[in-house]
Amino acid sequence: MKTIQIKLTLQEPLVISQSNATEGAHQSLDYLPGATLLGAMAAKHYVTLKAKNLAYDIFHSGKVRFQNAYPLIDNKPSKPMPLSLHFNKLGEKLEPLNYLHKVFEKGEQGKQHRKGYITKSNSTSFIYEPSKTLQMRTAIDAKKGTAQEGQLFGYQMLQAGESFIANIDCDDEALASSVCSILNQQNEILIGRSRSAQYGRVSLEVLPTASKSITAPVIKIKNKNCLVLWLASDMAVYNKQGQPTLSPTLLELGLSDCGSFDSSKSFVRTRKYAPYNGFRRSYDLERQVLAKGSILTYELSTDLTDNDLKTLSEGLGAYTESGLGQVVLDEAILGLQDSQTKLTEWKLVSSKSGMTLKTTDLIQYLKMKSDEAKASGQYALLIDEQLEALSKLYKSARNFNGAQKGATCGPTKTQWGMVRQAATNADGAQTLFDSLFHEKNGAIRAQDEHWSVSTGSKSFMSYLQAITKENNPQLLRALAFKVTQNKELLNLMEGKV
Repeated sequence: MKTIQIKLTLQEPLVISQSNATEGAHQSLDYLPGATLLGAMAAKHYVTLKAKNLAYDIFHSGKVRFQNAYPLIDNKPSKPMPLSLHFNKLGEKLEPLNYLHKVFEKGEQGKQHRKGYITKSNSTSFIYEPSKTLQMRTAIDAKKGTAQEGQLFGYQMLQAGESFIANIDCDDEALASSVCSILNQQNEILIGRSRSAQYGRVSLEVLPTASKSITAPVIKIKNKNCLVLWLASDMAVYNKQGQPTLSPTLLELGLSDCGSFDSSKSFVRTRKYAPYNGFRRSYDLERQVLAKGSILTYELSTDLTDNDLKTLSEGLGAYTESGLGQVVLDEAILGLQDSQTKLTEWKLVSSKSGMTLKTTDLIQYLKMKSDEAKASGQYALLIDEQLEALSKLYKSARNFNGAQKGATCGPTKTQWGMVRQAATNADGAQTLFDSLFHEKNGAIRAQDEHWSVSTGSKSFMSYLQAITKENNPQLLRALAFKVTQNKELLNLMEGKV
C-alpha cells in the first residue's frame, strides 16, 4: 500500500455543514471530509481519467481511499479525540482519566471530551479545537436589488489560515502514481458551500511520506488480550441482512472471528446523515454510522491473522473510498500500554497553525485598527487617566506661556500622529523609545518647539518619555489615537478655547 500525504491550507473561510437541514442553527464541521476531497478531485479530473479507464479504480472501487483531513497541531498530524478519555468536570486538571483501563469511582466527575483533536510530540500530547466564526447573510432580490424578505441566514465557518493534513491510500504503485500526477496539477481546490462567493478556496501541497509498519492495537486489559479500535473517521457497517449495525462483530467488520465485543470497555457515539451528491444534484442513501473518536473493544480468543492486519490498514465497513472506516493503528496517544502511570503531559493549543498572510498596506492598516480597538478596551481606564492628565498639561502650558486664543501650544494632532505611527512600527518598548527620542534620528527631540514647551513643571517631551518607559507600544498607539479623536484636547492644541 502506498500513502500520499497532502497539506490543505484555507485561503478563505470554509463552510462545510454538519447537516443538510435548512431549518435551525447552521453548524459547521471542524474537519475536511474525505468525500469532499474525493468530490473536488473528481469534479476536475473525472472526464480525463475516464478516458484512460482509471476513473472507476480511483473514485469508486475502494482501491484509492481519500481520508478525512484533520488539523495540523504543532506541525504534526492529529487524530479525533478518543471517547475513552474523560476530563475533570470541574476543570481543575487538564490531565484526563483513561476509562479504557479503570472504572468510575465514587465521587469522580469525569466529563467525556467530545470535541477537538490530539497529537503527540515526544512526551507531550497537544489538544486543539479549530476556531469557528459566524457570519450572517441574506439573499438579494434580483429585480429590486434589495434584501429579499424572509431570506436571512447565517453561516458558521472555519477561519482562513487553518491547516489540515490528509492521507490518500492507494493499493498499488500505479494508482498512486496516477493520483500524484493529478494532485500536482492542482495547487488549489474549491470546496464547501458558497464557492462562488468568498468561501472555500483551499491551497493543496503534496508532502513526502515515509512507509510505516502495520501493527494491530492489541493491548492487555485485566490480563486479557484485547483489540482496541480507535476510529479515525466515521464507520458504516452492515450485517448479513444488509442492515446497518452499531455494535458490529469482528466478522461484520471483515476480520476473522477471533473475539467478542466488550461493551463495558467500548465508548461509542453515533450519527446519521444523507450525503449530497453534487454531480447528480440529489441525496444519497442515509447512512447510520459510528462517529469518529469512538472506541470499540474486542476480547480476543486467538491472534489476528496477516489478512486482518491488511484489512485494518485499508479500512473497515462501507464507503472506505471516501474516508469512512479508518482506524488509528498507533495507540501511543492513549497511553494504553501502562494504565498505572501518568499517561503523558497534556497541553492546550490555542494558536492556529496555518498560513502567514502576505503583508500589504491594507493588512497592516487593518491590523493596526484591530490592535487599537483591543488596546482601547484592555487599557480603557489607564487611557482615560492619561487623557485627563494631558488635558491638565495643555491648560497649564497655555497659561504658563501666555498663549493667545487661536495660537497652538504643545504637540499638535500631526505630532501625535507621528507617535502613533512610531508605536505601530515598534516591536518592543526599547525600540519605540529609540525611534521617538534618539538624539539624532528620533521623531521627538529637545529642540522641537512642540514637545519642549514647558507646562510650568515639566515639558510634554518629559511627560511622553515617562509613559513610554512604563508602557508597551500597543498602549501608546491606542493613547495617541484617542488623543487625535478627543475634541477637548484638539481645541486646547489649536487655541479654540
